[in-house]
Amino acid sequence: MSEEENKPIEETPTTEKKVKKVKKVKKTKKALKELPDFTSVKVKSKPKSKNTENEKNEGLYTYDELLDRIFAQCNISQNSSKQEIELPQIKVVREGSKRVIWENFCDICKRLHRTPEDIKVFVLEELMTIGSIDAKGGFTIKAKLQPHQLENILIKYVSQFVQCPECKSLDTELIKENRINFIKCNACSSKCSVAVKKASD
Repeated sequence: MSEEENKPIEETPTTEKKVKKVKKVKKTKKALKELPDFTSVKVKSKPKSKNTENEKNEGLYTYDELLDRIFAQCNISQNSSKQEIELPQIKVVREGSKRVIWENFCDICKRLHRTPEDIKVFVLEELMTIGSIDAKGGFTIKAKLQPHQLENILIKYVSQFVQCPECKSLDTELIKENRINFIKCNACSSKCSVAVKKASD
């Protein structure tokens, strides 16, 4: 055998390719915070139409709505038994062309715990006219009136001479001490002076 055949075969080194390791990206809270916060976005609501309110004001009030006005304008809660009051519908009939009779006048005065004379003087002053109370309790007034006109005057009287200035209750009495008139409240026990005019004033 030749020397070349006996020479050991040298192995050639194989070149291995290095594989780069890819780092896994961890989800962090910081990445989440970078997202826009859509919960803070507010959608503007469509403005309410003023036509509905105007249409309501243009209409005439029913009797029930007028009673509600007494409580609303006097800032009274109808849910409170101490402040609750029930008034019957004002009944007005014509007597001729220049007079009207408020038929249930004395009944309303009784419910308000006020004398017919006190309310009569107030009504006549507001209307700048004359009138009288008959034997049946009807209030004859020299004027051309509608029930809603008397209701508005009654609202004014309640706010000035029935409603308690302290707690807004209607459970009150009109008393007189040392020639001074007071609104005595049965709900909060307060006593406030008021100027009540008499027929002779």
